[in-house]
Amino acid sequence: MTTTPARPSRPRALRGLRLPAASLGPLYAVLAIAPVALAAFAATGTGVPLLEVGAATGLTAVALLALQFFSSGRWALLSARAGIDRTMRFHQLAAYSVAAVVLAHPLAYVAPWQAASVAEAWQGFASMLALPALRSGAVAWVVVLALVVAGALRNRLPMRYELWRGLHAAGAAVAMAAAAHHALAVGSYSGNAAVAGILVALAALALASLAVVYLVKPWWLRRRPYRLTANRTLGPGVQELVLAARGAHALDYRAGQFAWISFGGFPWPWRDHPFSFASCPASDAELRLLVKARGDFSGRAGELALGTTAYVDGPHGNFTLEGRQGDAIVLVAGGIGIAPILGLLRELAHARDPRPVSLVYGARLPSLVVCRDEIEALKERLDLATRYFAEEDAPGWSGERGAIRLDELAGALRGAPPARSLCFVCGPPSMMQAVERRLRALGVPEAQIVAERFDYD
Repeated sequence: MTTTPARPSRPRALRGLRLPAASLGPLYAVLAIAPVALAAFAATGTGVPLLEVGAATGLTAVALLALQFFSSGRWALLSARAGIDRTMRFHQLAAYSVAAVVLAHPLAYVAPWQAASVAEAWQGFASMLALPALRSGAVAWVVVLALVVAGALRNRLPMRYELWRGLHAAGAAVAMAAAAHHALAVGSYSGNAAVAGILVALAALALASLAVVYLVKPWWLRRRPYRLTANRTLGPGVQELVLAARGAHALDYRAGQFAWISFGGFPWPWRDHPFSFASCPASDAELRLLVKARGDFSGRAGELALGTTAYVDGPHGNFTLEGRQGDAIVLVAGGIGIAPILGLLRELAHARDPRPVSLVYGARLPSLVVCRDEIEALKERLDLATRYFAEEDAPGWSGERGAIRLDELAGALRGAPPARSLCFVCGPPSMMQAVERRLRALGVPEAQIVAERFDYD
């Protein structure tokens, strides 16, 4: 098998910080159960089963809530190992687990199923939440559930994305502080030094991580600004933005990765948005981004004036060639998903990779199939086969009509054994799921299909 040439290693100070993806799950599990495990060895306890369940769910809730701060997609140590799609999907699913444990925690104490009626059960529950000694717990309980509901309904809420982001972070800080205070003030095992120590440590690390992301990192980014050097319209609602560093700093990224980027003003995290790099660090001195008009900011991307200051928080993500093997490479892009695919194509062309490469690229309109001339020019340096699809026809369109046909993906392997083909997929979630299913049906192993999503149900 063939591998792509490895990029220059990162600075020595960062090498020891790169966690293998396989270690993340066990590390998470250990930290999640640590408070309960320590409590199990404690000599204290009530001996009452329901009360012990209440204590266990409370301790677990604090630990799970603290760990949510590290799976928010803002830490490259995680997103670059597991991929941003797995990181964010895990954050979403773990939030539902936090909500379930938080809901279960007070029920162990009021035992509503033992009440004579629903009204009696609700009265007992409300009375417990109103107790002054449990006020911080009640605050944490309400805020956590509100955060999870607001996260699930994010795309339906009548508020700007930036406001939602800011409120989400502030709410998380309030919930973490209140939950830790509640566990330490009235928890059954708060008197145990080991249990109290792990709770304090988890809460402190969680709040410190938030401080780094929302306070420290913005000031660091402000010292490493970029400026907008080009703003070109490639198609209806599609802009190419080109950024150059203002100073000697340069971003150490890999083709296919992305960054959280904000324009103008101060680089507060709630103002930035994720954009994949369409450039290749080996051949491009500047950062190239493709932006599709879909929301408040992206819809105004074409109005950004040249010289506008930009701040780049990255790199993030694992949609990269580095360290992956394959005898042939298949790239499948839908719509603006062509952005990171372009970065990969440019890296392959710069290295003059000898392997057969196939690009299958589709969009709703022919005018949204962008950078086609540049892609075709790469055939001079690559063994590249291309197929273009547009769901609607238009005069002069020389590609194929309709959506990407899944039954033709076998031809994109170009005779290479499916088990030894490396496939990258980027586009709308429904398209990605369909393509991944077809590739697996063709015999391409899960490990050989690389995909990163930013949208979930």
